[in-house]
Amino acid sequence: MLEIDDVSKNYGEKQVLSHVSLLVERGSKVAFVGQNGQGKTTLAKMIVSEIPYEGTIKLGHNVQLVFLPKIKPTI
Repeated sequence: MLEIDDVSKNYGEKQVLSHVSLLVERGSKVAFVGQNGQGKTTLAKMIVSEIPYEGTIKLGHNVQLVFLPKIKPTI
């Protein structure tokens, strides 16, 4: 289980996420899909405690997270 309650994130004056709440039940699989700049990576980094945030994020017992960060192609 993953419970996100009233989570917000700012980068200086820019508000990226505002008062997000989400409940993911046991056995669910989740993907964040959307346009660039919508806060997908920010939310993922908050869930794995890579960056600070306001609000509450709780992980259930024995939750296994997999976070695959963006990899920029080398040319």
